[in-house]
Amino acid sequence: MKQLLISSGNINRTIIIDHTKYVLGSNAMNKYYLKQAVRQYFNKIVSGYREEIGSECYFKIDDSPVDKKNTFFYEVTENYSINDDAKLNTKSLMLKYLGTLYSGIDYMDTLNTLNILIESLSDEVSENAFVQSEFSTCSPKLLTKLVTAHYYEDESYKDEYDLSYEDLIILQLNMIDYIAVHSKKYSYFILFIDIPLITDGIKNKIDEMSKDRVYCLVFSKTVRDIEIENICVEEDYFLDFANEEMVYYILNEKSTNLYTLEDIKNMINEYLKDLSSREHVSLINNLMSYYK
Repeated sequence: MKQLLISSGNINRTIIIDHTKYVLGSNAMNKYYLKQAVRQYFNKIVSGYREEIGSECYFKIDDSPVDKKNTFFYEVTENYSINDDAKLNTKSLMLKYLGTLYSGIDYMDTLNTLNILIESLSDEVSENAFVQSEFSTCSPKLLTKLVTAHYYEDESYKDEYDLSYEDLIILQLNMIDYIAVHSKKYSYFILFIDIPLITDGIKNKIDEMSKDRVYCLVFSKTVRDIEIENICVEEDYFLDFANEEMVYYILNEKSTNLYTLEDIKNMINEYLKDLSSREHVSLINNLMSYYK
């Protein structure tokens, strides 16, 4: 387990995480501040206002500040656009995926052969030209500048309008997982998975992802079949269920009862069942329940 310390002027949270933490609860404002604190930390630009008031933001793992340059931060959402991402700008997920793909050892022989051919072309052209020319060495980074990217499936390329909701989310997770497994460039992968519905397929993919250096904060309304320690809740209180001592202390301080740890685990399970029961609301039955 690791401790993530996320702190800014609006929020201060310590989250205990192994690989995935589901952030539940109806306190949309605190969830917003939590997200903004992490975004601010990784944002390279400091506004004049924050400079003037001396605003600081902290993001630590086990009390050590996270190195921004060596950390992969990405937000997985249902608004992901394959069309925009395929333009391969500096923030493009496809660009990072292709850069990792081209750097693979399987392609090194082909890349070396390509460089030999480029060098041969340079020599041949120079023999018959007034101006000497020299071609750049072909590297994985250069290849990403030469490529036109498309997402292909079933021998035709698709964009976000051709994929299902689940497929669009899993596509992003697949690219991130490939980078995490095949690239040693990054010390940590910090992911926001901020989507309205966690399907079984999406949950399975999150669980299957590499757990080496990868930490997922999943913002959702409900969850299914999740271990208690992988859940924290933003309501009028912030409770991280992995921190048993804190939960035990707060509940016993606020109650006239004396709860055991077993009592508290049962209470949390019932709370989570209640959350799950609200996921698919029967509007007609709810309306009819008000009949008098």
